[in-house]
Amino acid sequence: MPVGTVVWEVAEEETRLLTELTADGVEAVVAYGGRGGFGNVHFASSTNQEPLIALGGEPGEERVIELEVKLFADVALLGAPNAGKSTLLSVISRAKPKIADYPFTTLEPGFGVANEGDRVLVALDVPGLIEGAHEGRGLGLEFLRHCERARAFIHLVDGMAEDLSGEYEMVRGEVMAYGAGLGEKPHVVAVTKMDVPEARERYAAQGEGLASVAGTAIVGIAAVTGEGVRELMRRVASVVPADEEKPVDVAPIPRMERRGATPSVCREETGFAVSCALAERMLDVVDLGNWRARLQFHRELNRLGVIEALERAGVAPGDTVRIGEFEMEWE
Repeated sequence: MPVGTVVWEVAEEETRLLTELTADGVEAVVAYGGRGGFGNVHFASSTNQEPLIALGGEPGEERVIELEVKLFADVALLGAPNAGKSTLLSVISRAKPKIADYPFTTLEPGFGVANEGDRVLVALDVPGLIEGAHEGRGLGLEFLRHCERARAFIHLVDGMAEDLSGEYEMVRGEVMAYGAGLGEKPHVVAVTKMDVPEARERYAAQGEGLASVAGTAIVGIAAVTGEGVRELMRRVASVVPADEEKPVDVAPIPRMERRGATPSVCREETGFAVSCALAERMLDVVDLGNWRARLQFHRELNRLGVIEALERAGVAPGDTVRIGEFEMEWE
């Protein structure tokens, strides 16, 4: 599994988090095998020199799991569709994302590795966000979940937008509404397409207002010419937390509850149903066509307390007794 895989258990009542694989080499067991059984020799004794019964192995656990991947990155590029995220990624790294002059060119997250001074930063290109993204519009939930593990954001505002502050507030609002701590992550704001005269004019006219709304200084960039990109990356490097070596401790997933060895009896319309895990495991391997094996199995039922439980429940000759998939007439 790739680093960042989240493992969920899907049950009828709810979906429950089992574990997260947050580092290379981390292992987790999501389902345990059953305990082994015993062969005939285990049942040999001074009074049973030729045992004909055995104990089958315990069934392994069964879980329905769902694997979700949340990508890891130092910085995620956020913005509205066609804001220039993929172009910037191609400039700051050797990534080759699809770039075109229309919205939703990027349909899935892309990675690039950028170098700034002595820092190596993994950048994540997140497809464009639209209003309602936190509710799933435009695959917003699919995209925003990948931002949960980014340590900082580059918030790109399309320099060709009519209202720079309005576009910033829309995307920022979606990030805040999504939750999961995204609103508390450090971010740097940049206005793109400064190589286009109209965008430069809007930036000159609306830049101060955008800085006031964002609460931080704004960088004007033109990715295709490189204008402002170095300054932007210096700011990004200053806000991305330094790497910290932390031990990875994955809590073990507990085993599922095992059925107890103590037998229980339930009266049914057709007779009596016995629940006894050990008796059912014996039935899996015993040859009931052999009368001596049946006799030995009866003795084991008595030893396990099945006979006593049936008598307490009021079993009578002629009643049908079911143990697992096996049915017999009580004598």
